[in-house]
Amino acid sequence: MKRRTIFILLGVLGVYIILRVPFLFSMDEFSDYDEGTYLLIARSINQGYLPYRDIFAVHPPLFYYLLALWLRIFGDSLIAGRLLSMFIGILSVFLGYSIGSKLGGEDTGLLLAGILTLDPFLIFYNASVYHLTLIEFSVLLTIYLWLRGTSDLITAFILGILSTVKHTLLPYALAFLLFRSSEFSEIKIDKKKVVRAFFLAYTFLLIVETLLIVAYPNQLSRNLLILPGIKKGEIIGSFLPVLLFLIFFLFTLRAFSTFSFTKIIKMVKLKVALLMLLAFILGRGLLEIPLGLMVSKYYFSMVYMANSSRYVPFLNIPNLFADILRVIREGKLELLYPYYSILILTFILLIRGGRGSSKVGALALMTALMYFIFPIQPVARFLYPILLLIIIYLASALPQNKVNIALVFSLIFILSVTMVAKVPKGELAIPFATHTKEIREESRVILENIREGYAMNPMDAYLFNIDEPRFYIDNFGILYLKGEDPKRFLESLNTSYVVLSTWVFAIMDNSPVLSAEYGEIIKYLVENGTLVYGLAYTDTEKLLVYSLARNSGISFFISSKALDVHYNGSLIFKIKPSNDTRKILVKQISSHYYLLYTSGNNSRTIYLKVIGNRIEISDPVYIEFPAPVCIIGENRIRYKDFEIGIVKGNMSRISDTLIKVRGELEITH
Repeated sequence: MKRRTIFILLGVLGVYIILRVPFLFSMDEFSDYDEGTYLLIARSINQGYLPYRDIFAVHPPLFYYLLALWLRIFGDSLIAGRLLSMFIGILSVFLGYSIGSKLGGEDTGLLLAGILTLDPFLIFYNASVYHLTLIEFSVLLTIYLWLRGTSDLITAFILGILSTVKHTLLPYALAFLLFRSSEFSEIKIDKKKVVRAFFLAYTFLLIVETLLIVAYPNQLSRNLLILPGIKKGEIIGSFLPVLLFLIFFLFTLRAFSTFSFTKIIKMVKLKVALLMLLAFILGRGLLEIPLGLMVSKYYFSMVYMANSSRYVPFLNIPNLFADILRVIREGKLELLYPYYSILILTFILLIRGGRGSSKVGALALMTALMYFIFPIQPVARFLYPILLLIIIYLASALPQNKVNIALVFSLIFILSVTMVAKVPKGELAIPFATHTKEIREESRVILENIREGYAMNPMDAYLFNIDEPRFYIDNFGILYLKGEDPKRFLESLNTSYVVLSTWVFAIMDNSPVLSAEYGEIIKYLVENGTLVYGLAYTDTEKLLVYSLARNSGISFFISSKALDVHYNGSLIFKIKPSNDTRKILVKQISSHYYLLYTSGNNSRTIYLKVIGNRIEISDPVYIEFPAPVCIIGENRIRYKDFEIGIVKGNMSRISDTLIKVRGELEITH
């Protein structure tokens, strides 16, 4: 390696660290649920608990145990956990250099190392406790071993071990095994015929769907008969049009004599394929058998069956393209950052020209086909091996030219630096919970004093050492993947306190199913618990602590910068101390007394006394009802089947739904 290359790689390493350090210390509750889950499981392993036996865990064992070992050596902290990903990412950069050098020479190696350093998608994940960095490393390592000439059996064995990081690596693993045990890369394809067959199949599908919609003009057929890549399939049956398109496309290719199914089958070296598959299974079994199957008889159902229900085959890649088109239509182009490096490389290649490695291209195509078949969600981080292979292919195609390399680096660097500066401020459409650190710091004393409790976001439990039942660390996995009843789940916790925070309210917006599941959790806590602490900056960014002991028919919840007052589970009204509330804090200071603090242009502190069905408000506030109310006499309000009497104090009507009150209110049904 030349001295010039060493200095450039050291510079690349410096840039790598500088771009990722800010995210080592950032907090974003929109995204740190998974981090908290993995960190808590790793901590639990170091305390003697075992995943699958003592802890519900939905991923294979490699990442859990690697993280546990890392934390045991370097200390049990969030920063230490994130440094594991950062370290693996550095190894990936050097693997990228080695791969590029073998494909196109030293400049191509530096180009690929630079892209992996600057890629805006990797910057966040390389500084977070996620599987993605290890998946990136796994793909790069196997490609490097292949290009280096390592025995395919050894590579397959290593890939088997690495595949126990997460199921989303399996399609790549199978594609790699098939690729190395066949001669598919030698297939010569007439690209013009392929393009023609594609448009013929798509036109055919459009004609068929138009006829069916005219014949059956109902909502079910409109939801079912999607145009793949344009309209997102949101029901299970939506894969049928994709399958129809695929069948017609393949038969059209056959009719054009583009390829022969028989010849393709003959290209597979069966003996080599079986030996590589055996080596892969041995590698995978090396971890799965002692750390999974021998630990718990439920390993298979937890790790394999639970994940099988997350998506359906044939929809992920078409839906990914549909999501990209939606983002473009909505003008939220910053959400395309996972594909930005690919976009830049494609742009420069269209100008400069160039041909990439045909073998890498064939592997990328085969990998995309495997992901297309597998029921994996259409999310960039789950399909990342495809993106990484495309980047490698495009980098190998770019002519070795200092101007080209400088142009690629400059365009990616500008976007990445801008994102690092703007994302944590919430200035972009990329989700980021900007008040996470403030909420956790202000709630620290409360959370650190919870011993027998449960945090719905495992990161809260990890940071504040909440001693929660280990089996239930991953409530998303238990409720959504396992399908546990929310009420039964809460009762199984057998704990005194439950912490709701930003992640819960954000995840409810993701799907009707999640909204229903976590909505039941909230409903149960409001009906059966007592709010002992609540802090909110927005309707989504908030933290609520409920005691599962109930001492009154009146209960509280915070929403829309107001304090919701419920009676026997029904929302009666919202207490709004002011119209410019930016932050609201409610805290139980004794069994019947609460402090309500709001900050805005005019900060206010109000005291509430709650006994039975009565609530006393120390200062004038607005109470807002969900629907119009009827005023009875001077001191009674009728709302639906409820009556709110002003036992002492006064009230004045502002509108049909808004009343200004002060004093003691009695709620009756």
